[in-house]
Amino acid sequence: LALYFHIGEREEKCIIEDLPSDTLVVGNYKVQRWDIHKHDFLESAPGLGMFVTVSTPTGEVILSKLYGSQGTFSFTSYLSGEHIICFQSNSTRLLAIAGSKL
Repeated sequence: LALYFHIGEREEKCIIEDLPSDTLVVGNYKVQRWDIHKHDFLESAPGLGMFVTVSTPTGEVILSKLYGSQGTFSFTSYLSGEHIICFQSNSTRLLAIAGSKL
C-alpha cells in the first residue's frame, strides 16, 4: 500500500488498516515541507520529525514514537481487526502561517 497526502504542520492524519493477527507491518515515510516561494516541496525537512501512533482494534496503543523526517516504523499486530495508524509532525510553527503544509 502506498499513500501520499498533505498534512498541516500540527494536524494529525490517521489511516485504518484491517490486519490479520501476527502480522508484521513496516512503513517507510518521508516528510517534505512546502516552500511557498518555490511553489514546490523541498527534498528534505531538517529538524522535522513525525510522531507515529498505532492503536489496536480494542484501542490499546502499541506504538507511540517520534521519528525523524524520513525513516521506517514497524509493529506486529497481535489481534486481527482494524488498526489505526496516525501521523503528526513535531513542528512548533503555528497553523495560521501560510504555506504550512507537509
